[in-house]
Amino acid sequence: MTVSTISDNLSHLKPTAPSSSSHGSQEEDDHNGRPLAYVMGETEFCGLSFKVSEACLIPRPCSKILVDAAESILLEEQQQQHSNESLEQKRVLDIGTGSGNLLLALMHRMQNVFQAPVKGVGIDISGEALEVARDNQTRLNIANAAFFECDMSLLDSNQVGMFDVIMCAPPYLDEVTLDDKDKDMLAHEPAVAVYAGDGGLQWYPVLKQVVPKVLNPHGKLVLKVNRGMMDKVKDIMTGWKTVNVIKDDEGYDRCLVLEQI
Repeated sequence: MTVSTISDNLSHLKPTAPSSSSHGSQEEDDHNGRPLAYVMGETEFCGLSFKVSEACLIPRPCSKILVDAAESILLEEQQQQHSNESLEQKRVLDIGTGSGNLLLALMHRMQNVFQAPVKGVGIDISGEALEVARDNQTRLNIANAAFFECDMSLLDSNQVGMFDVIMCAPPYLDEVTLDDKDKDMLAHEPAVAVYAGDGGLQWYPVLKQVVPKVLNPHGKLVLKVNRGMMDKVKDIMTGWKTVNVIKDDEGYDRCLVLEQI
């Protein structure tokens, strides 16, 4: 298995079913190799419990760096505007929101931080995934968030408005290069949320085209990037200012923060 796939999918550890009884055998059959998060129906992300189903990707621990980056951007802007008595409400968009874990974790942190509460919007092409996200919004009691069904390639401001920060962890695994063990590990997750063409780079040119339609001037785009792909993604995102490149816990460049110029 590739190093990047192993690291990104630690949450896919399968449950160990008893092997010495008929009940144990039945339990193992019922699990059928499903990731533990799907068996339990929930998983932890950023210290919060999120409902998950096979309609959505299981939150990856390494995706926390996107939440951290977006939080830092919002807090820095708050400091810059501290002298302004009438602070404008900040708006955050999560493209390909899935279970809503990125957006809702950020919104949970931002509660009671701003004079005008941060407004969050999550979009996804899967209506079933959005139902999971809305359930998680209720579980976490997040008021200022909304979720809409939308194909990211058709995104425009008429649908969702304009935003100050946009987060996206697009599909970036190349199915062609994965071996059978890697594919087996990912088999229960929605392929549309996992795999991308063009060597895993398929969605970055799309984001380059649509994000300017919904991002305010000097707004920030926070992208997740697979290991070894950072330079290629930066080459695609020409015309943007690189604000920050953030490493994961193992020292790999995994998060790219960009600003429109």
